[in-house]
Amino acid sequence: MVLLTNGRTVPASVRNYLNTLDPKTTKMVSVGCNATQAMEHVTLNKAWSFWTIGGRTHEDVAADPAARGLGSRAWL
Repeated sequence: MVLLTNGRTVPASVRNYLNTLDPKTTKMVSVGCNATQAMEHVTLNKAWSFWTIGGRTHEDVAADPAARGLGSRAWL
């Protein structure tokens, strides 16, 4: 799952949805520093681990998932 944020905050609707999921069986990715900051500061019912995707340029951010193999069928 890719985390959707509103800048550096997690919208209430997304927060509520995350609270319905099991972080042990759901893989989450934050894209960009704003999403990472949002995830690090949101209060959720359970602790989450997540991957971060980022880079200095838009091209770096776009290439990061491929470099990590996140587009592979095994990850999906």
